[in-house]
Amino acid sequence: MFIIAVYLQTSEQPPVRARLAGVRSGKREPFRFFIVPATDFAYYLTTTTEVSMKIAIVAALLTLAPVPVLAQAVSPATPGTMTSADVGVSPISSQSGPNYVLAAADANLYQIKAAQLAATRAQRDDVKAYAKRVLAETQSSHKALLAALKNDQRTIKAPPSSLSADRAALLKLLQKAPKGAFDNLYLTQSAQVQQAAWAVNKGYAQDGTDPALQQIAGTAVPMLENELTTGKSLTPSGLAG
Repeated sequence: MFIIAVYLQTSEQPPVRARLAGVRSGKREPFRFFIVPATDFAYYLTTTTEVSMKIAIVAALLTLAPVPVLAQAVSPATPGTMTSADVGVSPISSQSGPNYVLAAADANLYQIKAAQLAATRAQRDDVKAYAKRVLAETQSSHKALLAALKNDQRTIKAPPSSLSADRAALLKLLQKAPKGAFDNLYLTQSAQVQQAAWAVNKGYAQDGTDPALQQIAGTAVPMLENELTTGKSLTPSGLAG
């Protein structure tokens, strides 16, 4: 642990010596900053005869720990590496907490139901494996979202357990898809929903006002980006966006 101190030195005062990592400095200056080990700080206060130095010594305890703490404070509020140009949609700004929950939950429910279907109906093994991964990740994300709805400060109404009309229509198309068309339809539908979910979560991670939900959104962003990247690699080039 180290202490940053500063003293003022007037022309009437003799030079004040400050020890810095074993080096002594007695140069007369109007003011000086120096860093000393915390274990030596008491020594300066108890043995220095200049009253003005004792009064002017300030301040702030620094440990090695604040370095990552400060890095967190200035790091971007939202994780993820993709831009709007990469994903093909823009983050949705100024969402209320309840509206964010509704949109995020609806996307989660589609991904869960579609992945459950694809895990058994997909013809390609790599698509089946992808669907199982999406299912596990989205179930975990949705569980965390629901757990964040209630805390000591506020309670947000739980979202519906059924899909919105638009997402229900997508799922119905997928359920009726012929065997040979299922895989590509699943991949293209999933990409569309993941893009929309990215816009919702990225936007709330950037400017959301509820810290618990903002954390959920921030966690979802890199997950969705990874799913989009993998899904695109599985989709035939003529169908990939």
